[in-house]
Parts: sequence; C-alpha cells; structure tokens
Amino acid sequence: MARKSRKKMNQIPETNMVMGLAAEEPENMLPTGAYIRLSIENSGHDTDDTVQSQIAMVHDYIRRQPDLKLADTYVDNGYTGTNFDRPEFERLMQDVRSWKIQCIVVKDLSRFGRDYLETGYYLETIFPKLNVRFIAINDDFDSTRPEDLEKLAVPIKNIVNNFYAKEVSKKLVTVQELKRQRGDLPNGTPPYGYVHDEEKQTFVVNENTAGYVRAMFQWMRMGLTKAEIARRLDFLQAPVPRGKNHEAEGSGRTKWHVSSIGRLLQNPVFAGDFAYGKTKCALYKGIKTTNVGQDEWVIHRNRHEAVVLRSDFEEVQEQLRQSRAKHQKEHRSQAEKNTEPQNPFRGIIFCGCCRKHMSYAHWSYSGEKNPRGIFYCNSKKWENRCANHNVQENLVKIMVMDQMHLLIKAACDRKKTVMRLLKGSGKDGVWKSLDKKMDSTSNRIRQAGDRLDSLYMDYSDGVIDKEEYQYMKEHFIAEKQELEEKLADLSNKRSAIERKAKGCLEKAEHLEQYMDRRDFDAALVKEMVEAIYVGLDNTLEIRFRCTDVYQELFDCLEAAENEE
Repeated sequence: MARKSRKKMNQIPETNMVMGLAAEEPENMLPTGAYIRLSIENSGHDTDDTVQSQIAMVHDYIRRQPDLKLADTYVDNGYTGTNFDRPEFERLMQDVRSWKIQCIVVKDLSRFGRDYLETGYYLETIFPKLNVRFIAINDDFDSTRPEDLEKLAVPIKNIVNNFYAKEVSKKLVTVQELKRQRGDLPNGTPPYGYVHDEEKQTFVVNENTAGYVRAMFQWMRMGLTKAEIARRLDFLQAPVPRGKNHEAEGSGRTKWHVSSIGRLLQNPVFAGDFAYGKTKCALYKGIKTTNVGQDEWVIHRNRHEAVVLRSDFEEVQEQLRQSRAKHQKEHRSQAEKNTEPQNPFRGIIFCGCCRKHMSYAHWSYSGEKNPRGIFYCNSKKWENRCANHNVQENLVKIMVMDQMHLLIKAACDRKKTVMRLLKGSGKDGVWKSLDKKMDSTSNRIRQAGDRLDSLYMDYSDGVIDKEEYQYMKEHFIAEKQELEEKLADLSNKRSAIERKAKGCLEKAEHLEQYMDRRDFDAALVKEMVEAIYVGLDNTLEIRFRCTDVYQELFDCLEAAENEE
C-alpha cells in the first residue's frame, strides 16, 4: 500500500457545524507525544522550568494545533540531557516505531537532548526515516519545514546546549567541593533518625526513629547478625529506609534489607560526624553516580547531636572490620580450594539410567602425583538400579574427545564442499548464476527506463495520444517496479548465502585449530558439549550445542539454484 505523504497528512482539516454541534474529530490528525524532561541538576528545586509548567505549555500548544491530537505524555523527571538513556524516552521511541506516535512536541531543543551529535542524528536521520514530525516550541522548529532543517541555528543551539551541560556540571562539582570544605549540610533528605533544623542549619535527632538506630547498635554489640537485626526491625514494624545513600524513612518498602543495616551501622552521622564525598558522578559525561570507598570520605567531626555514644560506634566498626576480614579469609580459602582438581564435566554429565547428575570424586594412591577422578551415580540403592554406577574420568575424557574430533573432521570436510559450491564454474557456480540473473534483471530495468523515455518522446511528437501514453506509461512503470523488486530479492538471497557461508567457513576455521589435538581441552568441551549421558555399560551419549549451520546454507543454495 502506498504511504501517505507528510504534506497530505498534515493538511488542516475543515470543520463543519451541524445544528450547533461540532463535527467529529478529523481522521488525518497526527497522534502526538508530549515529551517532558527536567534535568538532574534542577530536580527538586523550585524554578520556572518545572515538570508541571512544561506539561501545561506543551499540552496547550498541541490543543491549539488543528492537525495534532495528544496521544500520550512522556516525563523524564531528574534525568540528564547529555545522553538518551532515559526510561520515558525509550518508551516514546517504542511507540514511535509501532506508529502509535507520529509527532513529537517538546518545549525546546535542550529538553530533548544536550548532546548535539546525538540530537542532530535524531533530527536529521532517524525521525525523517520513521516519517515522524518533530516540533520545538520555543525554538520555533518544525521538521516539516525544510528551511528549519537547513538553517544553521539548530546545530548551533545543540552545540550550545552540550557546552551548557558541561559548564553546569563543572560548576556543580565546584559548589559541592566548597560545601564539603565548609562542612555545610546537604539540602536533601536528612539521614535516618534525624530531621533538619532549618534555623540552625543542622541535624536534630528524630526520636520517632532514633530509637531503632540505638537498638541496631546495641544488638550488633550483643553479637546478632545483620539478618537477625533486620528480622527484629520487621517484627517491630520500624519505618524502612529508602536505601542506597538516602537512608531516610518512608521508602514504601515493607521489609528491611541486610544491605540497609550495613550502611546504617557504618554511617558516622550517628556518632555526631558527617561524611562528604560518599559518591561521585560526572553529569556532562553521562557517568552515573558511583560509590566511593570510606578511605576517600571527608569527615567533619562533632557536626551535630549524636544518636549513639562514640565508643559504641567505634566498637561496632571494629566488629564490622573483623567480620570483613573473616569473610576475606574464607574467600581466600575457597580460592585455594579451587586450585585442587575440579570436575571437568561439571553440570553436563548425567547418569544414563536415572538421568540425574553424576557426582565427582578424586583420590591418589601413595606415591602418585596426579590424582585419579571418578564419576558415580549418587542414587539410593532402593530407588534406582544404577546406584553406585561409576565410570573413570580418564575414560570419559578419551571418549568425548574422540567424538568431538569426528565432529570437527566432518565440519572441515563440509567446508571444502561449501567452497567448491561457491567457487564452482558454469552452472555449478552459485555466485556466477546469481550474478548473471542480477545482471539480466538490471539490464531489463534499464530497458524499461529507456522505453519510458522514448514513450514520452512519442507522446511529445504526437505519435501516440494522451490515453495511449497514460496506459503504456503505467504498464512500463509497473514492469520496472516488478523488476526492481526481483533485483532486490536476488540481492537479499545473495547476501543471505554470503552471510551463512561466511558463518560456516568461520566455524570450520575455528574448529580446524583443534584438528590435530588429542589432549583433553576443557574449554572446547564447554563450548561444544551440552550434555553427556553415561550408560550402565559405560557407553556415552553426547549431545552437542552446535547448530547445523551447513544445512541452513545448503537450503539457501538449493533455493537459489531453483530460482527462475
């Protein structure tokens, strides 16, 4: 079906009044998405450019346009404009690709994005290909007007927006560093167990939640685990913190997490100190907020009233340090165990009788350097007849490698067949046959074009009348379009064969390096083997991961050869 032109789709519909009633909504109005973004540096501040003001402005503009109708509103509140990794923008683009949205309206270009390269790419490439109209109200930009896309103001504004984002980010970093040096408290949400004292610019203990903080430290000193502390707080229905670095109550969650307990117990705010620089980010580079190690924190001591005694706080910190050291020791011990002989077929070897995973064990006799391995079925005697069914590790390795070697040899042999088919001569050469068909089709397309040109000359010279000219013109145009579609189909088939052939050759070349290897290769087994089933007589059934890419190629070659 022919696609409607943008010009036709954007025509202003006529309205009729029948007995004082407005006519129905015109069918050719564009479904429009209102996109709203408030940058991260403005989030939570009172400014003229709020989410509500943007929504009101964009909605009012759409309502006043006779060729637009509001379909949905997309709001990214608190997201930087230096990249397009925003949830509502991604939802907007999904609706654009599914034709739910055919026009996008924003307050100005900076609300859409501040990266001039990506913004320009959307305006000049993506939206025109998707046949999407784009309007920036304050910048008087409408993508349906060719002069707007051609004029220099758009890329200049995009560059300015990008530089503005960088400058704002740098200034924010400078301001934050100055506040850190002075010891100013942040304007955001106070920590769990505290409230803001606006007059004195300090934290004041919130007795509604401070008691739970004191209980945490007391329970920790008593030797309770963080998981047990979380269970007790859930039982007491203590307000749950928000998590991460915003440990204030009222998150909406109903359960305490062990991670929240750990962060609260390490926070020096409860001893009367305040730590700056717990996180860092680079807005203009699009780098998200990341946590910083405690050794890099800047701590101002005795900044406000403490919730717990400093001696209790330090005692808990020592407990946490010892706990971390214990976990690190256990981790090193586990790493040392991992150096011992490991199950080479872990997760992929099964008993062929009961189809359960086989267990692995190894031992060594006196004087032997290399331990011996064995796989055995761990079923109970009264459950399955395969109880204590076992097979030696070395036997499985040999049999698996032999089967893999046969598979590799077959793949390499089929590589020769593929190359012979692709590089053959005469009617056996697939490339030559396809190229011949494509050349023939291209010549017919050129001939159809020449006939159209000569037809027009005949009409101009009066050889044929207008009716004959129109009839023959439509015939030749249809013939040319059919030939162009055929040429595109041949080109696609050639590309598909080339792509599949390349995959086959790459797979064969990858496997060729293992052709002469007989030693066991654990990495190759993991790559190629999906499952191994060991029968009661120690026969093996091996299921390989690889798909038959050769058969897919041969099917494509057969279809190409049968193409008329």
